[in-house]
Amino acid sequence: MKISTKIIITAITLILFMMVLPLLAIKLFPDWTGIGLWFISFLTVNPILVVCLSIMAGTELRKLWWIPLAVAVLFPLLFGIAISDFVWDLYAYSAIYLPVGVLAMLGTHFGKKMTLKKQKGGEQE
Repeated sequence: MKISTKIIITAITLILFMMVLPLLAIKLFPDWTGIGLWFISFLTVNPILVVCLSIMAGTELRKLWWIPLAVAVLFPLLFGIAISDFVWDLYAYSAIYLPVGVLAMLGTHFGKKMTLKKQKGGEQE
């Protein structure tokens, strides 16, 4: 997959999951149900999203190293747009998303390197 495709996937995914879906939850469920959906998103959907995007970044670490950082920075801003308010407390979630993303990215990068090294070592024998 090309770098530009990965960047487009990242941008669309971030906007969809961190702005559009919360906005829909607010509009469709303006009561406690909507708030419950936000928390489910913060604690499950968003971390899974961070891991998936970071794994993708780990496949091209030199060019996509910024993805976990972008996710952590953009989450509060995009969610703030969805709720029409800026909430500083959302940076607490970003503080969790960033190391999770960096670990997933680095794990993918080094896992890929080890796999390639083993494959090259097996060919020499």
